[in-house]
Order: sequence, then C-alpha cells, then structure tokens
Amino acid sequence: MTNGSNRGFGTQPVEDAVVAAPGHDDAMPPDLLDLLEKTILARGAADFSAFLAACAAQGIDNNRIVDHFIPAAARTAGVQWCEDGLSFVDVTVAVARLQGLLHRLSPGDDSPFDICASAVLLVAPEGTDHTLGAEVLAEQLRRHGIYVRRVLQATPDIVVHELRRDPLDAVFVSAGQGAPLEKIRRLVQAARTVGPNGPCVVIGGGVLEDNPDITELTGADIATSDMAAALKACGIAIPAKDRPRAAARA
Repeated sequence: MTNGSNRGFGTQPVEDAVVAAPGHDDAMPPDLLDLLEKTILARGAADFSAFLAACAAQGIDNNRIVDHFIPAAARTAGVQWCEDGLSFVDVTVAVARLQGLLHRLSPGDDSPFDICASAVLLVAPEGTDHTLGAEVLAEQLRRHGIYVRRVLQATPDIVVHELRRDPLDAVFVSAGQGAPLEKIRRLVQAARTVGPNGPCVVIGGGVLEDNPDITELTGADIATSDMAAALKACGIAIPAKDRPRAAARA
C-alpha cells in the first residue's frame, strides 16, 4: 500500500479543481455519490450506465455531475489513499475513470480564441501525477464562455511562450496537495516576465490546504477555490447563468 508519507514526493492522489463550484448537500444525494464511488473502484471494466440513469431519473444534469460528483468522488479516493485504504494504483485507475466520465459529459471544444471575451491559460506544474482538477476547471470555465488553453505539464519556458503567443487575461495554476512550492513560484515568476501589464495569476487546488500564505510565498495575485472570486479578482466578467447541458445517455 502507498501511504500519505509519500505526498511530499509528488505522488498526489488527486488535485481539487483550482476553482470549483461550492458544494451543497442537496446537490449530491448520498446514494448517487456512493454509486459513483463504487463504480470507479469496481474490479474489471467500469460501467457508468446505472449512475447516469439514476442521475437522469432525479433530474441531475451534466453540470452538477461535473461540478459536484466528480470532485467529491476524487476527494474520497484521495482520502482513502492517505488512510491506506487504497493503493496509488487503485487511485490512479479511479481518477482515470473519472476523467473518462468527464470527457463523456463535456463537449471538450473551445469557442475560437478571437470571439471569446476572455482567455485563460490553465496550467498544472510539471511532474503533476493527476490532472483531473485542472480538467474539471477547464470545463467550468468553458461553460462560462471563457477560452481555455491548457498545459498540464507546465514549465516556466512554456508559460512564457504561451503568454507571448496571445494576450491572455489570467493564468490559473492548479496544484495538488504536496505540490512543490518552488515549482509553482517559478511558474508565477514566468508569468510576470511578459511585461508590467501581464495577466492576473491565480493558484488553487489541494495545495492551498497546507499553505495559507501561498500568495506571499509564490507572488501570485490570489489563492482561492472559489471560481467567482478568482474571476472577479482577475477582472473577468461571467454571465449570470451557465449554458445548460442535459444529462448524458446511460
């Protein structure tokens, strides 16, 4: 079994989305969350048919699954890993299955860069084991009509290249608990090199749990797990409502 003592070596079980929708008890009926967790941990092939059918029967659409169920199931897997209830391989398989479900529920396409009102560079530091949190965030931002450019194994040079390639409004760094702060600081520094009017830099994810002073340590503008707060801090306006998406077919 892999245990929590390995967290400092970059083997994070999962990142929370850098900025995620706030959780509500009524958003996730316990029986459905339990069904999803059993599905991603099942031996053999994972079949989401029963879970998706149950969600559809209760009027739960794709947005709620992406915003609430997928992050909650990932967190549960991470907690079980830390408590030696799951091996790192078990968690990796579970997270990969959640990523597959996310891709199934999300169109995964961007509106063209030149017609979006705002554009974000979303990065996960080089060496990140699991990028589910960043992928959930990308879907949430796209749903708000924001252009998202993802780099899931980001280095400082890549950040500089992407920011010089196009004028982007913000850099969102999604990092899991235990992620090396020096890597994050270098990404922030890279974003600062593009000029005095460079993009706003946001840090979020599980790394915030152990580093309440992370903005001072890295030079980021804001550290938060609240999407509305992050976008507001960056001066990015969002519409009042998401684009609706019906539940996926079972």
